[in-house]
Amino acid sequence: RKKAAKFCTIAGLDQIQAYGASSMVLSGGKNQQPYFFHNRFVVSFDGNKLPPFMLPFTGKKVAFSEFAAVVPDDAVSAGIMPINFAAVYKFLKAGKYLPENIPSILRSYLESDPEKFLAGISGEMTAVMWNFSGTYPRVVYIINDQDNRLFKLCGKYLLFDADKVAEHKFPVPESEIVLRKKAGKLYVFIGNGLAAHYDRKISAGQTMAKRPALAKYTALLPDMADGFGINCYSQSNVTGSNLAAVSAMIVEQDSVTTMVNSFCDWNGWAFEIVANVVPQLESILNMVQQN
Repeated sequence: RKKAAKFCTIAGLDQIQAYGASSMVLSGGKNQQPYFFHNRFVVSFDGNKLPPFMLPFTGKKVAFSEFAAVVPDDAVSAGIMPINFAAVYKFLKAGKYLPENIPSILRSYLESDPEKFLAGISGEMTAVMWNFSGTYPRVVYIINDQDNRLFKLCGKYLLFDADKVAEHKFPVPESEIVLRKKAGKLYVFIGNGLAAHYDRKISAGQTMAKRPALAKYTALLPDMADGFGINCYSQSNVTGSNLAAVSAMIVEQDSVTTMVNSFCDWNGWAFEIVANVVPQLESILNMVQQN
């Protein structure tokens, strides 16, 4: 109990002062049209600075339009949010929460000052997921990679020349993995043929930004936020084609606000978990068991 209490204090969980939730109808209810809701959840903090457990999610705000433009229209779910590795490392080091040998181990492994390296890969991270192909995931991760530091590190340990190639493909027949450096970012494609599929969709402009119904789904959501999410119902006959929810997250010094436009109000979250999360977890568990 004492250790748990100490952890909560270090993480800043004791700074949570209050929370609240609300739900309002945006549309529906007439002519047998389904209800569509705008939901909000707010957590406020005691003090004039963010608690440490929020440090990983601090960074510059991003535009929803830019995010939606890099998400193919046949994806099942996608999200973007800041990942501040450097802030977390700096906090842990300053508070002496790391073993004494960790900085030197990281410096040796990264061949760079850990804080400088982590600052170079900090920033917004995008994840886009499609339906599973058999038991394997199909997902793209886009991570900030200043000066291609992370790509070069992968080259060193995976034995390819990161200075001479812009892309490296893993020889994994079950689920192809492709690493790509592009415009200060690292792309990680997991799934057979996914890199080529993603390129075709983006070059053709077939993205979530072009979905005709998107304006309806983003009502009352901010144009700029710290994070956004797009979800489609994935367990249906029209897999990946029906938008289900669009969300946004705003991080401020004294609070975090999460907004979700969805066909379910807060009382319907249990259904959304059953309809979306549980099948995904089952697929992951099946994959783990088979391996």
